[in-house]
Amino acid sequence: MSGTQEFGDAWNNRISAETSYLHWTRGEPQTQIQLAFRQHWLLFSEIMKSTPPKGKRCVELGAGRGTMSMYFADAGWECTLVDTSATVLQVASSAFREHGLSAETVIADATRTDLPERSFDVCVSIGLLEHLLDLKAALAEQVRLLASGGLLLAYVVPEKACIVQEGWGWLNDVLRSYYELTHTPKSGGMKPAVYRDNADIESYRTILADLPVFDVQASGVYPLPMLSPSISFPFTLNPPAIERRLVEHFSGILAERERQYGSNPWLCDEDYGQAFLVWARKR
Repeated sequence: MSGTQEFGDAWNNRISAETSYLHWTRGEPQTQIQLAFRQHWLLFSEIMKSTPPKGKRCVELGAGRGTMSMYFADAGWECTLVDTSATVLQVASSAFREHGLSAETVIADATRTDLPERSFDVCVSIGLLEHLLDLKAALAEQVRLLASGGLLLAYVVPEKACIVQEGWGWLNDVLRSYYELTHTPKSGGMKPAVYRDNADIESYRTILADLPVFDVQASGVYPLPMLSPSISFPFTLNPPAIERRLVEHFSGILAERERQYGSNPWLCDEDYGQAFLVWARKR
């Protein structure tokens, strides 16, 4: 089974409540995941502002619920969502309609979408590439889809230990025990294992060196611990009151990081953060 198909099966087997939960919000983030996606968007906006793309056509590969694309769409971008799961694309379409947004959806493998080449100004993926068996093919496809001067945004969550998570295992164990005591197990609620590689930033730079891109940059991101009954994909939420307190606390940490370092607080050393971001321009 390919990494793409395995990932799609995970969506199709997901329990309903977790599949439909929306991680996008126009208002203030109420959960850790909403806070994380807001920070993704703020960082992406900063990168795009430095060298604005020529147009406003965005494609998200492995779009899932379409959370990241909702930020683009809400900012006036034409969005195309690509995923192997028809189920999750239906969820995404419903969420877009509910909030007065629009997007095209395409059921396709991220390594061979059959979409026209050079047809997008931004190609973004969030937590996709580490799940694919053929990373070279996936990156080549993303670059193929970009118009000249287009921006590649690849957010990657590799299989690795990160410094910011160290020392928090005990609390995640407590939260998991509490969750198990207060929630009735649901049939079909088990999350199947999904392939995830441990390729680092240098691995991505090596692959991109053979592709028609320039101004390749990268950084660790997500300099916050994940505190949850389950920190594996997909993120399982704590009770709302706990999530709101964590958002307040983490927002304070990010504000202090910005004051201390004088740069975007979502950036960090590769070994420190939960993930990393690689970005580049199409020749």
